[in-house]
Amino acid sequence: MPGTPLAGGIAGSVQKLRQNLTAASSSGNSRKLLIIKEDEPVKVRFLQNPADWMIFYEHYVPESKMFVPALDPDPLASHPDERVRRTSLRHMANVLNLETMQVQLLKMNQDLTNRLMMRYNRYDDLTDRNYEIVRSGTGLQTAYDIEPDDVSPMDLDRFTSKLHDMTLFLLQEADRYHATDYAEEYQRGNGTATLDEDADQIQRAKDAAQEKAAQREEAKAKLDEKFGDPDDVSHLDDLDETKGDTLPWEEDKGGDAWAAAKAQGLPCEQGADGKCVICSFDITECLVAKKK
Repeated sequence: MPGTPLAGGIAGSVQKLRQNLTAASSSGNSRKLLIIKEDEPVKVRFLQNPADWMIFYEHYVPESKMFVPALDPDPLASHPDERVRRTSLRHMANVLNLETMQVQLLKMNQDLTNRLMMRYNRYDDLTDRNYEIVRSGTGLQTAYDIEPDDVSPMDLDRFTSKLHDMTLFLLQEADRYHATDYAEEYQRGNGTATLDEDADQIQRAKDAAQEKAAQREEAKAKLDEKFGDPDDVSHLDDLDETKGDTLPWEEDKGGDAWAAAKAQGLPCEQGADGKCVICSFDITECLVAKKK
């Protein structure tokens, strides 16, 4: 694929996909995100027509039981095992799993692709109806059957933002075997990130915020229990004016209120911005400072 080390790319046209099918050799089972188990039918809605499918090649490495996308240049092309050097044509498309209503990647061997192409030749569109896909056999004996439903309207635009980046997925699979960082380089070059990564980042930020909020509440609860109403600062009116601006709890620590608070086992800690990392107040306004 141009701009990436993958030995393949988006079909671009139905004619190109047909040419690839004609020139391809037979292959075994493939690893896919949407796993169709033997005699366990799965009903899907295709979100992409063949012109937008991914065309790629892959190796099978028996030792690790992994299907590895072929690269260009391809390190596995010189593998000592002829079985590993051999590549098989594969196609990939985004589909909606109607059982889970999740957008998933369907990796297709030639048998399944051929059957779907026959339906496409008949209907001129694969996205206008649901398909039930049934798998039989294993390994080199794997075969598929598909049963189309009648045409049924569905707003597919609402799933556009959920389509998976097929190039990124295949590069991640290659990285997993070769211990490379092609996927990271691809993301940097395209300024893209997977939906899962975006969701993970958002969730981590939410978790961190919730944890910090919980720490603050815990600190405030301890202060309330020990000192009463945190807004009541009347005790500060009794300060000895002859001692200047030094607060009573600063005296033993040379005027360092943070050190004094820590020495008394209080939870407040000075952050990089000079404020308490627990309650976010400056030491002069800190809940601890007000109650000591």
